Amino acid sequence: MKIMMISATDLPIPAYKGGATETLMTELLSTDLILKNNDIEIDVFCHCAGENFSNGNVNYCYIAPNIFDRVYFTFYRIRRLIMLRKVNIPDYFPIRLNKKVDLNKYDVIILEGNKNQVLNLRKNYKGIIVLHIHTVITFTPNTPDVIRIFDNCDYIIANSNYSQKTMKKIKETDGSKVLLLPNCVNSDLFNISNGQNIRKKLGIGNEEFVYLYCGRLEIGKGVLELIRAYKKCLHDGILVIVGASWFSSNKKTKYVKELEKESLEIKDRVFFTGYINHVKLSDYYKMANVVIMPSIYNEAAGLVAIEAQMCGVPVIVSKVGGLPEFVHEKSELKIEVDDKFIENLGAKMVELKLNKELYDREKSLALENVKKYTMKQYATNFLEIVNQYFRK
Repeated sequence: MKIMMISATDLPIPAYKGGATETLMTELLSTDLILKNNDIEIDVFCHCAGENFSNGNVNYCYIAPNIFDRVYFTFYRIRRLIMLRKVNIPDYFPIRLNKKVDLNKYDVIILEGNKNQVLNLRKNYKGIIVLHIHTVITFTPNTPDVIRIFDNCDYIIANSNYSQKTMKKIKETDGSKVLLLPNCVNSDLFNISNGQNIRKKLGIGNEEFVYLYCGRLEIGKGVLELIRAYKKCLHDGILVIVGASWFSSNKKTKYVKELEKESLEIKDRVFFTGYINHVKLSDYYKMANVVIMPSIYNEAAGLVAIEAQMCGVPVIVSKVGGLPEFVHEKSELKIEVDDKFIENLGAKMVELKLNKELYDREKSLALENVKKYTMKQYATNFLEIVNQYFRK
């Protein structure tokens, strides 16, 4: 079976420039279950510059953007601003791809997250189109042109029960085409450090209790609310914020500047690390006592939650979207996003620090929970979907 995968953005796969989706796919395509599988061959196409290469039966192909890509993207962005409403920006990469590759030699094409590639792909491709959604907020019943996109997909892959339930509402009579493939991580990558080198680098003592945020610095992630919770309820402990405004870019957006301003009065207790390469994240997780995912929008799933738990670190999550699914069902570290969110988040941070019995119990639950989220399990689940649904 010949499979094509198309990346969602200009971030490359393998994920040497970061990105949760890109990292997930890199890890999947690096497993022996995929690399040494004689029943499939996978070609990965990325809309960015790079040198083509192969690894086992997985081939990575890069097609750099050109002036046309930049012009049409600018045109549609201006058009959307003028119309004062949300409209999709069509992605012409599949059309460009069709000029270089015979798309119809592939049995199935999997789009890794970019719904705006579907319609242009269908213009030239007659086989099975699979849309793998990683951020459900971009693909809901309220998404512009959602029915046409839904109808032109043969299958849609959701990364959490919440995502699957949300996308089935798009067209309930055809909801059976929405499949479930829960996120997982490479457990080997998160068992290789004790984190002491990072504490030393940041000047944090071994006795300090460290709270860690890891992710993009954007409004929906709730980083501002986290800083306010820390200020409101804590008199000690250290807050470390890992991430940037856009993956590997450390550009200071208006929001990032707001975060820094909010932290001025406690600047000796808050550390902004900027972007950290994914292969080094285990050092940061393992130097932390607790990881916090304070999202205030309906996040589809939580790779950070799984990664942190792989390192034996308890995770506090907002009760939004699919986040609660990725911590143990018995965990007491799930916070409602309501008018008392900041207060309750801060109180739980304090409780987790002061209550050793609670902390030890949550640590045990974290280690138990992640046993079902290994990359070997992810590859197994992926191949089950391929064999059950994509083979003619």
